[in-house]
This record gives sequence, structure tokens and C-alpha cells, in this order.
Amino acid sequence: MSLLDLIIYGIFILGLVSAFFLSINRKKHLLSSFFILFLLIELLGYYLHMNKENNLFTYHVKSIIEIFFLFQLFKSYFSSITQKRYLSFIQLTLIILAIFLSIYVNPLDEFNVVLQIIEAIALILLASYYFYKTFDDNVDLVKTPLFWYATAIFIYFSTNIILFSSFYLALEVYKTGLDLWIINEISSVIFIVLFIIGINKEVKVVKT
Repeated sequence: MSLLDLIIYGIFILGLVSAFFLSINRKKHLLSSFFILFLLIELLGYYLHMNKENNLFTYHVKSIIEIFFLFQLFKSYFSSITQKRYLSFIQLTLIILAIFLSIYVNPLDEFNVVLQIIEAIALILLASYYFYKTFDDNVDLVKTPLFWYATAIFIYFSTNIILFSSFYLALEVYKTGLDLWIINEISSVIFIVLFIIGINKEVKVVKT
């Protein structure tokens, strides 16, 4: 096991501990449930990848988890009923689309490249909308948990949309011995670290 493997596994474990700590201190079961599921799926995918086994089904599962929980997360912070309804409509549409694509376009043993791109665009736009609305307000973003979650979403999906949109090129490069999918693992680590910071802000909000 390489040093990079140890670092990635260590961050996954730190994330699980943080999610558990959040569930105890804040009773934020929605957020902690998402983070735990995300980490477990990422850990399984990384383990299978390191052992040269097919891990593509994990992307199908993770997409549905991300669509459901991340939209729920934003809805829990937004106060406008209209915004919540729009988000619910987009969320339901994406989940139905995910199931349809997994059955008729990209089966579980194939990479769900179409859904990954659509999901990434939707969540990048959602994070961008949050930044646009928040920068007009006089708030301390660094102390705001959703700022860290939105930043994690923006960086993670912006990075991956470039990789996923060139999926078949990445496969050809992989055959030459250069593993471009490490980019996905690095973006996952950044996502986890930023979420841990956000969770830390959640706990501090309670204490104050």
C-alpha cells in the first residue's frame, strides 16, 4: 500500500468520525447520513479500483445518493417555499433520469457518463446560485457551513465534469499506464476535507 493510499484511507476514516460526531452533537441526521454513505461508497470504489476490479456500479449508486441528499441539504438551508419546490422538482427529475439511464443507457457494469455530466452541471449551477445570492448578503461566509458545502460541491463536480466528459479518452490513456482516475480520487479528498470543515462549523454554531 502506497503513501497516497494511506493518506486517502486516513481522510476517509477522519470523515466517518466527523460525520458520527456531527450526528451526536447536532442531530443533523440528513447531513451525517449523506456523508457516511458518500464515504463508504467512495471507499468501496477506491478499494475495488486499487484491486483492478470493476467499480463502475458504485458511480450509479453514488449519483442517486448525491442527488437526493445534496438537494435536500440545500433545501434545508433555503427559506423560500418557491425555491424548495423548484429544487424538489429538479431533484425528482434527476432521480428518475438516473434510474432510466441505469436501465436503458449505461447498465450497472458500465460508467454512467451521461448522468454524471448532467448531475455535475445541475449541482454546479446550484452551488453557483448559492454564491451569487450569498455574496449580496452581509454574512461571514467562512463561519457559514453551507459555504463550505457549496465550495466542496463546486470544486468536486467542476473537476469531475472535465474528467467524465473525456471518459473514453481517459480509458485510452489508462491503457498506456497513466491513471487519470487519480484525479477523481484527489477531488474526492478535497470534497471530504471541505465537508469536514463545514461539519466543524455546524458544531460551533450549536456551541455558540
